[in-house]
Amino acid sequence: MKKQTCTTLLIATFGLAAIAADTSCPASYSLELDADLRPSQHFFPLGMLGGGRFDVLPEIGFNLAETGHCCYAFKAGKPCAIDSSKLASNGMYFPAIWAAHTLYHGGETAHFGPVKRPMNTDGNELKGAQIDYHEQAMRDYVKACAAASVEHVLANPKTKVWAWGIDNEWEPHLNYSPAAMREFRTWLKKEWHGDISALNTLWHNDYASFSDITAPAPDKYRDQPAAWLAWRRFSEEAYTDFIAEYFQAIYQADPASRAVLSKSTQCSLEMTYVSRNRINNHMLLAEKTRPFSRGWFCIDMYGHNDRNAYEANYIWNCIRPTPQQHADGAPEGRVFAAETNNHSGPGFQFAQTFWRYVANGVKGFDFFVMGSFRAFHDYSTFGFIDAYDGQPRDRMFYLSRFANMIHRSEAFWSSALPADNAPRIAMLLPQRDVMLSQDSNRSWWDYGINDRLGLYKRLRDAGYWIDAIPYNKLEMGYLSRYQALALISAEHLSADECAAITNFVHAGGILLCDTQPGYFDERHQVVNGLDELLGVNIKGVYTGIHFSPDDVWYANANGFVLRADGCIRAELAGAELLNWEDTLRNDKCAWVTARKHGAGTAYWFATRLGTLRAESTPDAAVTEFISSFLKNVQVAPAYYAPDAPMDNLRVEVPLLDAKGNAVAAVASNSSVALEPFTLSLAMPSSLKAPELWWGAADNTRLEPIPFTRDDNGRYHIAMPRIASAGMLYFLADHPPMLGIAVQGDYATAKNDLHTPLLQPGQGYAVEVHIVDPSKRGYAGDLEMAVHPGWRVEPASQPVQQGIQKYLFTVTAPEPTAENFPSFLYPLAVTLRNDQGRVAVGNHNVMVAWDMTRYPSVLSDNPPNGTTLSHNVIRTNATYRYILPNSGKLTEGQEIRDPYQHAATGGNPALNFGVIGRWNLRADVLFTKIPAVCIEFDLQNTYRLDTLRLAKGRKNALRRVAIATSTDGKTFSTPQELDPQAIGLDLSDFAMNGTTARYLRIDLGFAETSATFGEVEIWGRTLQ
Repeated sequence: MKKQTCTTLLIATFGLAAIAADTSCPASYSLELDADLRPSQHFFPLGMLGGGRFDVLPEIGFNLAETGHCCYAFKAGKPCAIDSSKLASNGMYFPAIWAAHTLYHGGETAHFGPVKRPMNTDGNELKGAQIDYHEQAMRDYVKACAAASVEHVLANPKTKVWAWGIDNEWEPHLNYSPAAMREFRTWLKKEWHGDISALNTLWHNDYASFSDITAPAPDKYRDQPAAWLAWRRFSEEAYTDFIAEYFQAIYQADPASRAVLSKSTQCSLEMTYVSRNRINNHMLLAEKTRPFSRGWFCIDMYGHNDRNAYEANYIWNCIRPTPQQHADGAPEGRVFAAETNNHSGPGFQFAQTFWRYVANGVKGFDFFVMGSFRAFHDYSTFGFIDAYDGQPRDRMFYLSRFANMIHRSEAFWSSALPADNAPRIAMLLPQRDVMLSQDSNRSWWDYGINDRLGLYKRLRDAGYWIDAIPYNKLEMGYLSRYQALALISAEHLSADECAAITNFVHAGGILLCDTQPGYFDERHQVVNGLDELLGVNIKGVYTGIHFSPDDVWYANANGFVLRADGCIRAELAGAELLNWEDTLRNDKCAWVTARKHGAGTAYWFATRLGTLRAESTPDAAVTEFISSFLKNVQVAPAYYAPDAPMDNLRVEVPLLDAKGNAVAAVASNSSVALEPFTLSLAMPSSLKAPELWWGAADNTRLEPIPFTRDDNGRYHIAMPRIASAGMLYFLADHPPMLGIAVQGDYATAKNDLHTPLLQPGQGYAVEVHIVDPSKRGYAGDLEMAVHPGWRVEPASQPVQQGIQKYLFTVTAPEPTAENFPSFLYPLAVTLRNDQGRVAVGNHNVMVAWDMTRYPSVLSDNPPNGTTLSHNVIRTNATYRYILPNSGKLTEGQEIRDPYQHAATGGNPALNFGVIGRWNLRADVLFTKIPAVCIEFDLQNTYRLDTLRLAKGRKNALRRVAIATSTDGKTFSTPQELDPQAIGLDLSDFAMNGTTARYLRIDLGFAETSATFGEVEIWGRTLQ
């Protein structure tokens, strides 16, 4: 599909001049990009890994793609030789500078000495992109390589850079090298002021000096907790110090000082096994890189619904500055979700997940991954294009609607923040205790036994808004935003952290905590840091044998039906035992205590709240039990719906901009839709929205929503049916927004019942609805741009005062080689006045495809080197080699298919074409074989239109002839082809409508070693 550059068709400066719409240019869909793709301060990046050719992304409203830059030549002291000439000029890039990866193969560097590797506990060197950054030469190499790489990227004026990245998901393993051990011992000596006896007392060891200390292995985390916490803290600080230097090298090499980001992963956050074995501390990384990240934090996340909302929210609270930092000039924090997807989940789940994401601090996306027909591994699992049939998956349609949702109010989404007076609860994510948590033993990718997600879900079921926060947000300026604080397995707290928690409660906050909060300090010394606040003397974990320590109970109206794991011993010291009668009735009943402290209340549960579950009673009983304590102290849920199942309803905290506009994400939490219901929602008292509008994830329309507002400021909203998710718009001072819908009867796309499938040549009415929240009556013109070859009438029409709805007629063309059936075609709408563009919208449709009229690929070839799937009919075609006279290979003869078998995963080369995902040719090698016949079986009879052949890199063709058959027995007279007409790239030969199932290609070679490249057979189904 031919693309033109943005600058040839667009002339604009952020809405101050006219723009001729070009649906292949990302600026057409955004008010925050100019014609040269220069972003405004309100730009919201929307990217896709695997879409770097920008042949698909712009038409669905996307503007960004990741590209890697790994300058292997730098190691040898040579200039970078990476050819970036094929980069698209109609897109922006997020270049990942893979400086450490250039040392993948080890050996010597030209100017920095030998490559130094980290070591495991056995003294064996780690491989791959792992380097020992405790060695100064390695640090210097990475910084120098990074700076040279930036200069090389910027030398190409076609490369439009949004921000920089570094080596992919670079979260190193723990390093036990001699250099690391020297630094660790020096760090410990400083930490302990040279007092080895004090360290020995805590560590239960007898080191003679600091030089004798050894670091504990990851599997010793429970046997040596004090040493383990010290080793982790040292390793995390050393890693983030190095990453900050790495960032600085890139930042300073870029004259524009664009943001630098590290693609951290959610795996190092709370998945206990993985996080213990990867060095990363998101809180430290956010703080130490803030001067070079410009307030961004990048995270790779795969998952859905509650877990991803919880994790994204935590990352946001890591990068958000405290009020004092903000006053000192720190930028507001923003999360860039790079390489993200809802695992391999369905489209409705994609909507539920990502409509909630943007309410939890995500201000940019780089989805993983475009995918393609016949992709494999991750490119099949996570692809937005189905690897089986090349069609857009259901989540691809939601992706295009997601982009439209962002662009209709992009300035809002880029800047809006949770209202400070919105009722919220903070939940500490205590990374020290994650490092010591007991594994679930279900999966490497699982949380620990007493994870916070369990309580998060319970409180969300009750209608509470939850923020997950790091240690450094335990300070009064930050905590003042919250009504309550939850501490789940937060057993290791510093003196300052305990003091901040105590001050929070004294000032009126509510504390919910379990197990042994603050029992240890950050070094693992027993300090009982919160006992006075709680009014209990904690005595440790019960380990007796009279009763199982992993079996305690709470009672409700139905009896002892709430079960938990783990029991903590304690004495009352000023607290009230709330369930003392239950403890007398049942010796396995866990305590619940409460103590007033100043204006607040501290609750303590003598077990693991994250394990609490209902038995012989509805699961909602756990939610009711926990939330009852909050309600007793007037901490009410933020939202409720008396006629909807609360465990299937998620309303995210509304975001508010500086103009007083608010938007709230509302979603179903399962495959069961929410039927119409009444939502009672707490909103900021300053909000004065005269109307409410609903934008569903399943379409691009906007619908007015009835509501009332009571004397307490709560909104009572008549919600429509919610199949997946959507946005509630509370707007009072906001530019117009556009709703778009195709009217009348039409078929729908195979994988999305909400996307029209238009018949070629037939006109369809498209309604554009202008929503004007500010009631300013924008005059001007409403324009619709369509893909080349399509027709729209009228292309533009004037907007009249008081008229909200306008009709256009759109006609799809007959499919051609440049109009693919599997493509999502844009209907891009712009509202323009004499000040420029004031509103944009996009609605994607598809075109019906008559498989008998137009050719498709029949030989099951994936697209070679492009993200755009060509027209395919999956036939499960096979092929075989036939030697002359039915012979067999003799000594010295060889057919190696594919050319590098291990690299292709066993895919046959002639109809696969590339090695893995790197688009390297996978030719078939023939050795000492002067002639061979290749017979393709398409498994059914088709009309053949075109045969496309590529000769391979080692060309020795002297003869090529083709013949066809319907039964595999009788073949047509061979047709000779000119070997010189076959190139390294696919060359076309007409088949003139031959009807066949079998195709034979006779090859003759002039040399003893030769290759042949790829075969594509194009044709169509018969009537």
